[in-house]
Amino acid sequence: MSITLPIAMAAALTLAAPADAATPVYPDRGVENPAVYDFNAVSDGPIYAYFMGASAGFQISLGLKVNGVEIAQGVFPINGLGPNPAIYSVSELGMARAGDTLEFFIDVVGGGDSFRLSSDASLNAGGFNHVYSAAYAYDPLVPDVPAGVFVSFEDDPNLGDRDYNDLTFVFINVATERPSPAAVPEPASWATMLLGFGVAGAGLRRCRIRPASASA
Repeated sequence: MSITLPIAMAAALTLAAPADAATPVYPDRGVENPAVYDFNAVSDGPIYAYFMGASAGFQISLGLKVNGVEIAQGVFPINGLGPNPAIYSVSELGMARAGDTLEFFIDVVGGGDSFRLSSDASLNAGGFNHVYSAAYAYDPLVPDVPAGVFVSFEDDPNLGDRDYNDLTFVFINVATERPSPAAVPEPASWATMLLGFGVAGAGLRRCRIRPASASA
């Protein structure tokens, strides 16, 4: 189910987030991203995706697998010509439990071919890494998008220009490391996550891990 937020923009051939939004940018354009990401659910509850923009010329849509099981497909369809989803619109991709393994993927149709590109590089042809990810901090200029995990895709099966901005999202209730019961999170990190959950309005349960000093 896709929910359009109050902020709306007219459809355009190229749809991208405004320049004043604090959207992460891949710093090494032209070079394959060497970073490997393991995405996992932070808490029991839904996974949300906020659409941050697209510059793709292919037909593309987003999907999600949880522990290898596909639970969402065809989300935020981009056809390369418009109309496209509204910038900062949000969709609930499905439910997950804390620690579940998440695989984001895009289905691409273009150049007379169709293919799927995964956030797990080992599943892609040639083992290419098609995603870039970074923390996304809440930006008061974009009040409808909470803090979360930014993920952008490169849609060319051979990586093309390697700019990693063909399809971009902010995901909520997502981490890039598997939560550990023994781990003690930094207070600032939890504050950012909880702010994101509150803005998403999903009723996600607050994680019960507390700093070690609080239990002393």
